[in-house]
Amino acid sequence: MKNKKKTKKSSKKSCAQNCKPRVQSPLDLHNIKSYIEDYAIISKFSHLPFSKREWIETRRYELQFSANKYEHNVGAYLLSHNVSFIHQAPFVINGKIYFLDFFIPSLRIALEVDGPSHDSMLKREKDKDRDSAFKSIGVKTIRISNPECDSPKYLNIRMKAEGIVR
Repeated sequence: MKNKKKTKKSSKKSCAQNCKPRVQSPLDLHNIKSYIEDYAIISKFSHLPFSKREWIETRRYELQFSANKYEHNVGAYLLSHNVSFIHQAPFVINGKIYFLDFFIPSLRIALEVDGPSHDSMLKREKDKDRDSAFKSIGVKTIRISNPECDSPKYLNIRMKAEGIVR
C-alpha cells in the first residue's frame, strides 16, 4: 500500500473575503499628503546610481507602511502640535544609508522609536555608532522607548523637555 499524506484543507478565508481595510491613521495621511515632497527628498540622492535611489525610495515606503503603533503615536502627537517632520527620512553618511523614524528639519532633531530589540548590547553599540554619525552632520538623536510612546502624558513632557514643542 502506498502511503498517502492527508492534506488538510485550509479553513482560512482569503484576505479578500476576511480582511477589513486598514484604517488610516494621522501618520498614514501625513505620509500620503507628503508624497510630492518626498521627491524633493529622493532627488537629494541624484549623485547615487539609479538602483540605489530606487532602493531608498522603495525601502522608505516599506518602512512607512510597516510603522508600528508606537511610531503612529509619535506621529499623531507631532501632527497635533503642528511640528513639521519627515517620516522615515533617508540619509547617506560616509557611504552608509540610514532611515530616521522622524526627522524635524527646523530643529535638526531625529526621533527614534526604540522597541525591545534595542535592548541588546550589540544593538546599543550600533545605535551609539549611528547616533555619532548623525551628530557628525549636526543632527541630535533622541531615543524614545515603546512604553514611553504609549503614554501621551510622557510624550508631552519629553517633547517639551527636548524643546520640540512649547
